Amino acid sequence: MINDNENNYLPINLLRFINHREDVKLKRFLNENNERDLIKWLIKNGFTLFPELFNDKDILSWLSYKSNVKGYEETPRIILAVWDIHPKHRMVWTHPNDKEYINWLKYNWYNLKIRLPSYEKFFNQSIFSIFFLINIILKTLNSNLFLNLLIQSKAINAIIYREIKLRAAKTKLGNWSLFADSLAIVVIFFIIGLFLNRRSGSIDFIIFFSIGILYVSLFRKISIVPNNSLRDYQAYSIFPQIKPLDIFLAIAILENFIFFILIIGFLSLSYIINQKFILDNIATFLGSYLILVLFSFSCCLIFRMITYVIPSFPKVLIWFSRVIFITSCAIFPFNALPQKIRPFLSWNPILQAIEISRSSIDRNYLINSNEISFNYLILFTLTTLFFTISIYAFSEKSLLKR
Repeated sequence: MINDNENNYLPINLLRFINHREDVKLKRFLNENNERDLIKWLIKNGFTLFPELFNDKDILSWLSYKSNVKGYEETPRIILAVWDIHPKHRMVWTHPNDKEYINWLKYNWYNLKIRLPSYEKFFNQSIFSIFFLINIILKTLNSNLFLNLLIQSKAINAIIYREIKLRAAKTKLGNWSLFADSLAIVVIFFIIGLFLNRRSGSIDFIIFFSIGILYVSLFRKISIVPNNSLRDYQAYSIFPQIKPLDIFLAIAILENFIFFILIIGFLSLSYIINQKFILDNIATFLGSYLILVLFSFSCCLIFRMITYVIPSFPKVLIWFSRVIFITSCAIFPFNALPQKIRPFLSWNPILQAIEISRSSIDRNYLINSNEISFNYLILFTLTTLFFTISIYAFSEKSLLKR
């Protein structure tokens, strides 16, 4: 066996690799005169069969350095090998050092018939270079990003369509059944509130109760109901295109659509009754609503991952939803609470979203900026979402197994 030190023209790890592979040694790649054949073999087979070779900085540096092949001493080894294994390249460009060929490779590195590490791993590019920026764009365009997004969007649309049809088929109301249960809950609390002469602060009674009840119901529908009805969604797992994230995302989108229509409906009802349109800060209102949707979606994934570890956890969620309803100020104003308990309840993002939305609709509904903060709502939600997606990435394949 040849010792590691006997051949100085090869990187040490490549030399060791060849010495440990009898089939590769038979190709006489240790002979410096066969360098050209070695590199052609390496880029044809190495990245697919032996990817660890292309994670070695010394090997990458050696491939990017000038060749020892006579007549191509100024050509980087990797460029010469790419030119060698592409007959059409040799037909168009008579020499691999042709500037037009080098530039063409920079733009088409991801379209070669062989799989290779990125161009930047072989040749350093300034971040201010136009080639660097174009390579970033081409890398994105030539990846499967857009194709995958298209496939997943179709999967999500299919799930939404199936959910609508299934819900509509369960009652004689058809598609109106999508709104029936949530609408009924709000009407019931309207009646209870009127009967008890429940205070709504300085805001319109309809807006106060509809925002509170619908926001809590939205959270429940997106985060809790799917985890209590997992068997209804396990049928999707037979389709390889459908990921667990697609199912929960589809449910979040559908419920978002349903509840937003309901909210617009109650705002319109308030206008018809009071002959006055109230919506003082539409940007804050929409922002708090969408942030609540994101938070609910994050909680859905968190609850699903907990359920995977603790199968009985959905039973806990039933009681949790009741606690959320009580602590989110759905049917009473936050300012009406005793001062002692406000700091504890103000941590609740659902309460934050409800109070911010009420205030953004009618500025006469006063909130304490030290307790209710749009910045806190955004920061808390985005942190939760980032944490959840990070954990989900490691457990995606397991989420539908139980």
